[in-house]
Amino acid sequence: MSSEPPRHAFRLLLVEDNAADVYLIQRVLKRAGVECEMTVVSDGEAAIEYFRDAGNRATPPDLMLLDLNLPRKDGAEVLEAIRADSGLAGIRVAVMTTSSSPQERDRIEHLGVEQYITKGADLDDFGKIGIMIKEIIQRAPKR
Repeated sequence: MSSEPPRHAFRLLLVEDNAADVYLIQRVLKRAGVECEMTVVSDGEAAIEYFRDAGNRATPPDLMLLDLNLPRKDGAEVLEAIRADSGLAGIRVAVMTTSSSPQERDRIEHLGVEQYITKGADLDDFGKIGIMIKEIIQRAPKR
């Protein structure tokens, strides 16, 4: 009998407005063997609202996978709002974007992201997201 407390399931908050990308992310995570509880919100305002819920604040996601190009509030605005809130500032964030702009990357990395992921143009490139997320999960502290 183990005296180690049970671990909770890895919680992932996916902030993505494109239903096809949500589907692909679910597929590549499954293919990479990533087991997680995934919550999906489809715009930046909904992501900020997610954290206004007391239960979500009390048990925040282990990782937020954040698209930068979102309606209502873009990913950078979401990230800035989270980093400005002392109760949320420590949330681990991986950013996804189709942009390869060095200026945008510098600006986002300055806000403290775990990983900056450029979405590939084909399915093989997209599949690398699953591997990257699996690596982030493996680096996560045990709870």
